Amino acid sequence: MLTAQGKLLHERVHDEEQTTFSNGMLVMRSLPLRSLRLGIYGVADVVEFKPDSQGIPIAGYPSKYAPYPVEYKRGSSKANDCDRIQMCAQALCLEEMLGLNIGEGSLFYGETRRRERVTLDSTLRGETEAICAEMRKIYEAKATPLPTYKPQCKSCSLENECTPKAIRRSARQYWKTIMDTMEDEQ
Repeated sequence: MLTAQGKLLHERVHDEEQTTFSNGMLVMRSLPLRSLRLGIYGVADVVEFKPDSQGIPIAGYPSKYAPYPVEYKRGSSKANDCDRIQMCAQALCLEEMLGLNIGEGSLFYGETRRRERVTLDSTLRGETEAICAEMRKIYEAKATPLPTYKPQCKSCSLENECTPKAIRRSARQYWKTIMDTMEDEQ
């Protein structure tokens, strides 16, 4: 259910044809992002380009602009930093791609219909970079982390496919079992 609600919220946001220019601000949706340094890529929900003399020029538009990422979330603000880390990762990608510094962005929560400002300070940047480095290690080791069941799993529309309670082994172990079973049957 929560996954489906999040998908509906993002369908409204991820309309690449909906680039707008109003009151001097350029708004781009579904903007592809990447950081070669961190080894990550993705798509920003929305990046607002606000007029700023220290910003970057954008072809076809009259000023220089500073990017301001806005990430859309279905629920409400969380006690942990997972949403803020995602926002920071997007900002780090934009910084590398555009060659400038981004001081903040926002998280828009569908449940509260409010934005939460996120200051991209050195602590959040350090935590984000550490998580990216850990993800790269896992990827390079070709390891699949074991699923962890959490209370949120009960309301996830993908619980039947993920089966976090049933699977207590990695994907590699799962496929080895499948292949061993197929060999035994032959």
